[in-house]
Amino acid sequence: EDALPQVVEEDGEDTAVVSSRQSNGAEKPRIDELVKEGQELVVQVTKDPISGKGPRVTAGLSLAGRTLVYLPTVREVGVSRRITDDAERERLRQLLEELPGGGLIARTAAHGAGAAELAADHRYLADLAARISRQAEQATAPALLYRELDLALRVARDLATTDFAA
Repeated sequence: EDALPQVVEEDGEDTAVVSSRQSNGAEKPRIDELVKEGQELVVQVTKDPISGKGPRVTAGLSLAGRTLVYLPTVREVGVSRRITDDAERERLRQLLEELPGGGLIARTAAHGAGAAELAADHRYLADLAARISRQAEQATAPALLYRELDLALRVARDLATTDFAA
């Protein structure tokens, strides 16, 4: 199960937690064995720099939508721990497995969502990942490829639904 990121929600945000062991129990190679000086990488900042420490980054990219978190580099599916109803967890898992492409995690907001709503969120996130990938091919490091929406816009995205009326 180490290959499947676990979802933990802190302060309303989904975060993926990944084990440091491979699925066969062997230790992963050291970073200096995988990355050479001067090599360009696409990474995601997971924690801003503080007190003289640099930012925490990961090459395991994740893009959050309203109902889903899209993980373009994996092909596993998961459901937020906050969705505790077993029937709903299984329903969401089945819907996610039908969607093409990378890995997906159903966020808490996916509870009760239909297949069309999940598919629309998936399309948006897959298109976003493709745009980021195209930008990465054309950019030279260091370059900002994508910035998450600010807090007010994330709240609006997460609260607005298809039945929202102005």
